[in-house]
Amino acid sequence: MYEKLVELQSSTHEEATQQMVADEEDRRRGLEAAKLQLAEMEEKRNVSLLTPFLKVAIVETNSPAFEAGLRSGYQILQFGTVTSTVLASQGPSALMSATAEGVLLPVWVREEDQGEPRKILVVPHRWEGKGLLGCSFDPIRAK
Repeated sequence: MYEKLVELQSSTHEEATQQMVADEEDRRRGLEAAKLQLAEMEEKRNVSLLTPFLKVAIVETNSPAFEAGLRSGYQILQFGTVTSTVLASQGPSALMSATAEGVLLPVWVREEDQGEPRKILVVPHRWEGKGLLGCSFDPIRAK
């Protein structure tokens, strides 16, 4: 009987230890998710303060830009690391250097007359059409 009690205590202790480890892992994952969400919210807030500098003019069907969700009329707030300030200081070549084949390109957009910016992730690559993105832009003139 004593051996059975010792065995039961040992298995109960082992199960409790495993549960504590699992709970700690869940807590750690939850904390990491909360930190990530906070960083994303802060990034979105910072981007929302940027001035749009390009407007998507044309997006070719089945192009990398189209497949990523970029649409005509969207205003560009940030193109990779390029903002209106960077474009003003470095010129159009900044846009070219931000676009590399096969390299993920985050593009922050705002739909015309909409407040909420959103991030679209484009992977520039060769496709049936011209360029690596398959879209064109018009500059937005400062008012």
